[in-house]
Amino acid sequence: MIDVERYLETLVPNGKRSSLYRFATEILTLSDRGCSLKQIVDFLSLNGQEASIANVSKFIKKMARPKRSEGNQSGTNDMDLNAVANEKNGVSKIQKILKQTRKNYPKR
Repeated sequence: MIDVERYLETLVPNGKRSSLYRFATEILTLSDRGCSLKQIVDFLSLNGQEASIANVSKFIKKMARPKRSEGNQSGTNDMDLNAVANEKNGVSKIQKILKQTRKNYPKR
């Protein structure tokens, strides 16, 4: 029998990732400040990124959803802030945005 870790080592990542990740900080900031989904879509359009209201809504919910990691199998999140630590707004700003986003979109 093969264990989970060995199986995962054999998988090739599909590499498919939403193009909205480039604007994650901006999307969450706009959402946090009370912008409507339509306004966020308009902002993205002004920056050359086409997206539908439904896609932006799904993206915001996905960003607010807990991410399971090796050390965190309970499903209680904290996004890997190290991955976004180099963003222009800094870690403390991102932590604030994530905290507010979690309040706006609680886990069901």
